[in-house]
Amino acid sequence: MIETYLIGSIDQSLERIRQLRQIVQGPYRREYDGLRQINLTHLDAAKVDLRRLDQETALYSTLFLSTDQTKPCTTGTIFLPDQG
Repeated sequence: MIETYLIGSIDQSLERIRQLRQIVQGPYRREYDGLRQINLTHLDAAKVDLRRLDQETALYSTLFLSTDQTKPCTTGTIFLPDQG
């Protein structure tokens, strides 16, 4: 359930980046060209990071105590690059 939420969140963030790029590239005066370039650079970096995150595979593992199989002693999440 959490994985589905995160995947949807990544897709939504990528769409927001697309919309922000359209706003930043709007008809502004030349004085704003430097600011426009800085914003586009940040948006591109965020897009790359989100796409990289979208390609990762999450593995969830829980280790249980041998005396009580109902209580986890350790819970961890390991992220591995997608090998497929």
